[in-house]
Amino acid sequence: TRDLFIINTDGTGLLKLTDDRPSDAEAAFSPDGKKIAFAKGSFGSRDIYLINADGSGLAEPIAAGPEDETDPLFSPDGEQVVFLRLDGSNTRGPWETYIQYLSGGLPIQVTNFGHLNWTFGWVQDPSATAVEAMSWAQVKIESR
Repeated sequence: TRDLFIINTDGTGLLKLTDDRPSDAEAAFSPDGKKIAFAKGSFGSRDIYLINADGSGLAEPIAAGPEDETDPLFSPDGEQVVFLRLDGSNTRGPWETYIQYLSGGLPIQVTNFGHLNWTFGWVQDPSATAVEAMSWAQVKIESR
């Protein structure tokens, strides 16, 4: 299994955040550094979880279900997490981009490419929260 650790840039302060099965990987810090989003599970059945960056608090799922979810990334304001979800039984795709509002609700699908989609990032626009997903095409989705 794989677990999550944090360490200071000078090599001190190693802290193990998770110590369980299944594997934990693909971690991303929130902009304020207080939370970590990560994928937990085995390939084909991973979910997105949150844990406190100081190791306190149990990991909580924010996107869980029968689909495979991976590669979380916080929005610049820390209020949403964007991630990839494998819809269907084909392990090569389609991987689609979703947004989960941390205030609740179901994940919102923001791409529908129908083929491999691996790269995404947040548009740095202070007047709106948006996600830009890049595949063979490029799309910009405004938030609600």
